[in-house]
Order: sequence, then C-alpha cells, then structure tokens
Amino acid sequence: METESRKLESDETNEIVPALIKFQSDVGSIEFNRTNSRFTKGEPIKYVNIHGLLLAVVPILTKFNIMLSQSPVYTNGELYIYTKLRHTSGQYIASWIKINHGNDLNEQAVFGNCTYMRRLAIISLLALGCEDDDGNKGAYLAEAKNASGATETKYPSDKKLISDNQIN
Repeated sequence: METESRKLESDETNEIVPALIKFQSDVGSIEFNRTNSRFTKGEPIKYVNIHGLLLAVVPILTKFNIMLSQSPVYTNGELYIYTKLRHTSGQYIASWIKINHGNDLNEQAVFGNCTYMRRLAIISLLALGCEDDDGNKGAYLAEAKNASGATETKYPSDKKLISDNQIN
C-alpha cells in the first residue's frame, strides 16, 4: 500500500496529463551531446548527459506549466532519487529509483549512480526516445549458450540471440 509520501501520482490527473501530451508533441528529438566507449566493443555509444537533457526539457515543461524536481532521499537505509513532475494545478506524477550505494562504492561512484538514475528517471517519466550510454549494449546484455555450446549474447530490445561479434 502506498503511503502519501510515496504516491506516484496525485488523485486527479486531468490537468497534468493534457499538459504532458502537449509537452510530448513539442519536445522532438533530444540531441545526444556525449559519447561513451567504456562499455562497448567498437563504436562509442552516443547519449545525452544530465545537463543537455535538462536544457532540452525544462523550457518546454515550463511552457506547459510543469515543474521538474529531483532530490536524493535516504529512507530505511536506502538511497533513492525522487523525481516529480508537478503541474501548477497541484497535480503531479512521480517516480522513485533506488541508488546502489554499497559499502564498496566511494562517494564519487555514488554521485555517478545518482546522476545516471536522474537521467533515467527523466527519460522514463517523460517517455523520451533517448539511447542511454551503457544500458542498451552493456548493462542488459545477457549471455546464453546456444545449441552448439557457444556463448551468445541476448539483446533485450529484439529478444534475439546474437553473437558477440555482431554487437557494435
């Protein structure tokens, strides 16, 4: 059962939903402004960093009376990023994303995880078509053995098994 502080949307959404629809029709493509070759075999993956993402979405959200807020929240021994889209009517849609902050991570690693999850939360809440820097070709690849016993990699977007040399 959701507590009031953990609710993901206001009781009414008749004002914020039409405003978000207008936002989505206005936002267009998000320009990738960075590359990352750390998790790839071959060509670097293009992505948008948090600064570029905020520059792209905040002016348009504001145009439709929506404020974006994000804050770290520490509760019950866990760290979360709380993201809220708040309309001037008082209606809102929110998300909670847990941050990995184990004992073996230093402060810089925790900060990096927070920044990554901030981007993920914005992209997800606003249904933006952005490629992330390591999620598509790195973090979610699963290895499996094929019928001949060779290791293949499963790419989740198309649910097909492909060999490692097919991944760019």
